[in-house]
Amino acid sequence: MTKVDSMRKIFVSFAALALLATIGGGMAFATDNPLHGKIIALDAGHGEVADNGTMVNGATNMIDGILVTEAEVNWDVVQALETKLKNTYGTHVVVAERLSSRKDRVNDAIAKCAALDLDGVVGADNRKCDALVSVHHNGSTDHGYDGTLVIYNEKKDKPLA
Repeated sequence: MTKVDSMRKIFVSFAALALLATIGGGMAFATDNPLHGKIIALDAGHGEVADNGTMVNGATNMIDGILVTEAEVNWDVVQALETKLKNTYGTHVVVAERLSSRKDRVNDAIAKCAALDLDGVVGADNRKCDALVSVHHNGSTDHGYDGTLVIYNEKKDKPLA
């Protein structure tokens, strides 16, 4: 994959992030904003330390002689998305710790959602996350391939996916 292709994929990823962040136009903090008050959990895929002590970076590429890892790009997207969701939409955001397995990261996110105190009464509200977004950037050596993959568990989530 060439440097231009790599940069294109990174640009497309950030463009997708920008598109997601602009859904709803000028409805920031308005009660009719579908994201206002929701709890969104974010998981930056990869970037965790495996049981054998090595870093799991996901896909990698060299750009201008610098190794760029999927883990770094995922983390950057999660940080930007967290800021945008909080500041623009009034969304409550939790970020999963970079733990050794996806299951551990999901459990961390679930625990963080439940621990939030959003009603102003002392103590956790024990609420569930409204959505979990796991960020990954996959690659291909086929320059003609470009796409998006969405995985959902519940039939009712298909419109969001």
